[in-house]
Amino acid sequence: MVIDLSSLTVKKLDDHVDLSQFKCSSQEIQDFLTEYAMFFQNKSLGVSYVIYSNSKIVGFFTISMDSLRIRKIKTEDRIGYANIDYYPSIKIGQLCVDINFEKQRIGQFILNVICGIGMEFSEKIGCRFISVNTIPTAQSWYEKHGFTPLKDQKGRKKLSYYLDISKLEQ
Repeated sequence: MVIDLSSLTVKKLDDHVDLSQFKCSSQEIQDFLTEYAMFFQNKSLGVSYVIYSNSKIVGFFTISMDSLRIRKIKTEDRIGYANIDYYPSIKIGQLCVDINFEKQRIGQFILNVICGIGMEFSEKIGCRFISVNTIPTAQSWYEKHGFTPLKDQKGRKKLSYYLDISKLEQ
């Protein structure tokens, strides 16, 4: 089924959402959504949002606050103020598209929503970056969408990436 991206809606996850039909290609992410997402939300550790096409769940994401150590960011992305050690960011804790709806730009739609939240936060509380720790199979996807790996990550299976939202088009 081909999805019309303009018909997608985003709603905060709540206890009444039926997740039984959603299938993620990563069992780890699937388990997070079905077993831990509401716990994280209730404990203010992360907030999950569900993406709908009509009444069908086609994707979800979880975000939380984060910070990035300045020395891990490329020199050209640094702001130049010497008295801080960390930059504020929003962390993408989870992002998944239902396996039946992959390759339809829903992931890009979700990323655009997250960047919009980041831009809104940057005007209210200060937020410069979007950050993510990626599974190996998703690293090239994040790079294709403008994310940069943090420095000094040799030997890590899940790499950390960042995106400077101040450089995005408004």
